Amino acid sequence: ARADAERVGAVAAGSARRLDELHRQGARRHAAELRAVSDALAQAWAELDRRVVPGSDPALARLRAAHADLLREPPD
Repeated sequence: ARADAERVGAVAAGSARRLDELHRQGARRHAAELRAVSDALAQAWAELDRRVVPGSDPALARLRAAHADLLREPPD
């Protein structure tokens, strides 16, 4: 019975390690995807700024404010 309990404990510990690693991988993937979306959004806003004077269109100003938490500096 003790050997069974030890095996169950080892299996559970191994499963916990794998789940932790999957969680870390998912978090890294999510962060990379968020950076990619933020970069693309910054590029889109940079293009809009080249075509329309910032602040001249209230609808665009509202949309920019809605995106404020996602905006990053455009990549070079």
